[in-house]
Amino acid sequence: MQALGLDLLGLSYDREHARWVTPAQIAQVCDAAARLGIRVNITGVFWDEGDSVEAMLPALSAHPARVRIVNMPAAPIGEARRQPLTAFQVPIEKKLSCGQPGTYSLALYPDGHVYPCCSGGFQIEGRLSCGNVHTDSPARILYAASTNFHVRLVKEFGWGLLYEIVAREAPDLLTRLPSFDQASGVCEICRDLNVGLKDLLAPIYEPIEIEYARTRAEFEWRTLFGDDLAVPQSCGGERLTLDTLLGRLTTDRTMRLDYLAGLLPIGADIEPARVLAARPVAGASPLQWVR
Repeated sequence: MQALGLDLLGLSYDREHARWVTPAQIAQVCDAAARLGIRVNITGVFWDEGDSVEAMLPALSAHPARVRIVNMPAAPIGEARRQPLTAFQVPIEKKLSCGQPGTYSLALYPDGHVYPCCSGGFQIEGRLSCGNVHTDSPARILYAASTNFHVRLVKEFGWGLLYEIVAREAPDLLTRLPSFDQASGVCEICRDLNVGLKDLLAPIYEPIEIEYARTRAEFEWRTLFGDDLAVPQSCGGERLTLDTLLGRLTTDRTMRLDYLAGLLPIGADIEPARVLAARPVAGASPLQWVR
């Protein structure tokens, strides 16, 4: 796996996992990772506030491997729905974003469906599938994942920005948004927004998506070419000035999604067939092409 590029290994360990996984097994994996220079993330989900991976695996504090530990409270999903949950005092700022902007996870389930995040269960209930490995090409799955602005919004900006814009642009909708105080975390908010309010939020998402694409494209252009804005440069097989590119990103959503999917790199040509092969099937919405 290391030879194929593996540089980060994710493990789970908590009171539930301890029924099948021993501390010695975790130590063995961390030892092997340390020898190979592979980073390790250990995530624990706990019923009781204050419980932690560190409390269960105290020897990890002296381990030479680069181990990052994340402790999370159990959320009302799956088996946890049938269990009494502790009222964890999760700070609101922890409910605004799943963090790590620019870093995206894909979760592959046994039935072949792929989801654009790592939230166990919430992404299924949130109808965020971006394809199925048994029926869809990797290119189309990646396209659907990278052009889902709902996911990009929570990763890059967080729900705080969305709530601020709703309060300004559509205040009548504000009371229908999930409550930060009552939600168990960012994933529950993500699910409820996408399932219950997707159509109502679409007109609000669109200008955010446009401004995000324009700002990103201009930053990329200036990074590559400085202030030479009027000289046409290659962009997905065309030669465009920055003004023309920004205008197209504003009015042409297909081009905007291709850019966000990485199929129209500024300053480089790309085979048009690659773009067509990655796009969703004709006539389907780019964010709903799975069904």
